[in-house]
Amino acid sequence: SDITWATRWDAVMAVSPQQRRVQLLALGNSLLLGLLLTGALALILLRTLRRDLQRYAEQGDGDDALLETGWKLVAGDVFRTPTKWPLLVLCCATGAQLCVMVVITLVLAALGFLSPIHRGALLTALVIFYPLTSVVAGFVTSRMVRLFGMTTWKGLALGASLAYPGVVVGVFLLTNLLLWSRGSVSATPFVTVLLLLLMWLCLSCPLVFVGARFGFVARPLVAGAPAVAGGGVGATGGLRVNQVPRQIPKWSPVLGAPLYILAGAMPFGVVCVELLFVLNSIWQNEYYYMFGMLLLVFSILVVTAGETSIAVVYLKLIMEDYRWWWPAFMSSASAGLLMFAYSIYYYVSMKHEQFFFVSTVLYVGYMFVISLSFSLVVGSIGVGASYVFVWKLYDAVRYD
Repeated sequence: SDITWATRWDAVMAVSPQQRRVQLLALGNSLLLGLLLTGALALILLRTLRRDLQRYAEQGDGDDALLETGWKLVAGDVFRTPTKWPLLVLCCATGAQLCVMVVITLVLAALGFLSPIHRGALLTALVIFYPLTSVVAGFVTSRMVRLFGMTTWKGLALGASLAYPGVVVGVFLLTNLLLWSRGSVSATPFVTVLLLLLMWLCLSCPLVFVGARFGFVARPLVAGAPAVAGGGVGATGGLRVNQVPRQIPKWSPVLGAPLYILAGAMPFGVVCVELLFVLNSIWQNEYYYMFGMLLLVFSILVVTAGETSIAVVYLKLIMEDYRWWWPAFMSSASAGLLMFAYSIYYYVSMKHEQFFFVSTVLYVGYMFVISLSFSLVVGSIGVGASYVFVWKLYDAVRYD
């Protein structure tokens, strides 16, 4: 054969004109959604907020200025500690860790270090990078604990080291047990399972505590960022949390879960086309090698998730609802629910000669973990972007 050993995979890895066209359409779809959302958000920020802030600067702190719009009325409650804040801390910490892990993996894959020629190289990289990035989860946990004015961080650090890995390990052991019971060659050997458990308990968990300890004693990442609990003060905003919570007006139920699902459609729409190629690579043994394109789509996803959460938070604030922490998370994290629903549709639409219970459980379990991970990543991005937005918004207005 005229084909050399070094170029034996070129025919398989060659991009066909149809694939290139579909990838460009997917990228165009992601860019269009991102630009539309950016334009809408810029319209709100540059016109509405600038007009409000200019009016406050001209009128001062008079009563007429205070009654002009809803978001200034909740200034004394906007940094109040949210309900179920430990769960929010765990979700944001895990999401931040997964985000860093995904970025590192995609960058290495785009640079050619994780070639799809070597089956399992990408999964192996994820397994290695997850415990190494546990420092990020611990750091974010302690920073949010301090942000909420609390002092006990060890319990939450333990939760961050056990919660998400516990879910993943539980799903993995269940599916692996079913494969063992059927005598499948796809079952993971016991030694490998033991090695993974040791990596989790002996490497990942200690690194979480290392990051938490470092984050708790470190100085604030941003000078002047306000604390959240009662009495938190921003060096530039001068905001203090009222002792008595403000009464929240009653609004339509449509502004609850339906709004979050609608908002989550934006981040999901950015990745829906690319998700099809990823699912084909995982479940239909197709090669996926356009990691540069995937990295670009992920960058657009980060921007879209942050902007979506900011839009929902601003809508909540102008309606005099200061409970923005969980809406900031859920408005982006709901994209994971749409991803899981799409994965079910994908499985049903595939042609099956016959039904296998083990295969179905394997598919549903793994897609549940993937969808959950996606929700945590985009949700943590939404919370971070919304916090910066709320801080900058109220920092721009003078308070007595």
